[in-house]
Amino acid sequence: MILHANTHLDNEGTKAREKATRLLGERLHSIASDRRLLLTGDFNSTTASTPYRLLTDADTLPHFFDTRTLSIHAHHGPETTRTDFQTLVPDRTIDHMFVTSDWEVIQHATGSDLDARGRFPSDHLPVIVDASPI
Repeated sequence: MILHANTHLDNEGTKAREKATRLLGERLHSIASDRRLLLTGDFNSTTASTPYRLLTDADTLPHFFDTRTLSIHAHHGPETTRTDFQTLVPDRTIDHMFVTSDWEVIQHATGSDLDARGRFPSDHLPVIVDASPI
């Protein structure tokens, strides 16, 4: 059985993001310790941040892996997941997909399609993953 959880962490409060990440991890572990987990969302956290490390640290339960690093094929698309609707905002990969160790990730991508006006339709780019439970 698979459990998919999605979140949107606070965009201003560092402490709030850290606390929410801890609570999310505890809750997922308590309700789904025997399931394959897929965790997605706007974490408002880069790979260097505490919330990211809390999820991917080998000592935490559940232990998540970033699908970008697990992907068999190289990442496709922009490195960032943020825009200002007209241009990409560099070094702002804050949207992530995490999985537990029982997944195979084939491809990780960031979508970057523009709308009819030549603008990004959102201030976030979609994260797209081709993955299968193993």
